[in-house]
Amino acid sequence: MECEHSDKVIGDKCSMSGIKNRVFHFAEDDDDDNEEEEEEEEGDAGTMDGYNDEGKSRGLGNLPAGCIALILAYTSPWDVARLALVNRTFGEASGCDLVWENMLPFNYSEVVSLATNYRPLAPYNSKRDLYHLLCKQIFLQDGTEGYWLDRATGGVCCTISAKKFTIVRGDDAKYWEWLPHNMESRFSEVAYSKAAVLVEVSGVFNCSLPQGRYTLSWRLQLAGVQPISRERHLPVTPYTLEHTKPVIFRLATNDGQHADSQQYLNCTNKLQGFPLLRGSHKWLEFDGGEFQVEHEGRSLELQFSMTELHAGIWSSGLLLDGIVIRPSQL
Repeated sequence: MECEHSDKVIGDKCSMSGIKNRVFHFAEDDDDDNEEEEEEEEGDAGTMDGYNDEGKSRGLGNLPAGCIALILAYTSPWDVARLALVNRTFGEASGCDLVWENMLPFNYSEVVSLATNYRPLAPYNSKRDLYHLLCKQIFLQDGTEGYWLDRATGGVCCTISAKKFTIVRGDDAKYWEWLPHNMESRFSEVAYSKAAVLVEVSGVFNCSLPQGRYTLSWRLQLAGVQPISRERHLPVTPYTLEHTKPVIFRLATNDGQHADSQQYLNCTNKLQGFPLLRGSHKWLEFDGGEFQVEHEGRSLELQFSMTELHAGIWSSGLLLDGIVIRPSQL
């Protein structure tokens, strides 16, 4: 969507310094009028579309749409949605490609090209349409990676399927099995622990994210059901909330960052807080560590692992969907 006057305004009037001068000019006019007209009604003073003594409109609403669009581009998606309701000029400016180009991540073109569940992801009518499309989870590569934007902030979130992990004895059908997705799992298959005395899962992921601090979380579920394999002769018990051994989560990056923690999968354990509960079917997200992205666009390698010792007790019923990476403020 193109905005009227955008080329002209951006070219010679819409530098950030020019915008600030005009905004301050309108603000100073408002202050002078308020001092001279002490009896002015409170509802009219300082509004976006107030009027001076000559009946001419004044305020931010009198700026060209292209200039307002440049201002909106330095806010957040949530702010744009709210300011679009101020008046018609703001509403028109809120749909400009200039605004939403700044809201999209720096590598959105690459993400679009790798999408597999929206084929083709383009054409789209505007950058705003593309933004809202990316707010839905899209699958990348071979469907083992997911990607979406947080709708309110534009923060980049991604998820990786357990299919890309290394699971000890994961290729042995007596110990692990891949089940079709259900109960709001993010991927088509989830890993199911049929019999394990040692749960050890690790993975490596190369990511390119905007600057900021991110949290890596493990998406798990305790099924608490009897093993479905009839071929074993081991005394296996259901994986229930009575387990008292902690899980060791580790996270490391190729630029020297490290994060280690111990947590109990028993979410009622008094030694720790509750894990994040997302969805309505008992999928739990256990934080596995935080990391900082210092350089936007530079590939960062993440190495992560989850290890739990059962101390000789065979158990089953642990479901693993994958990991989720999202901005820590979310």
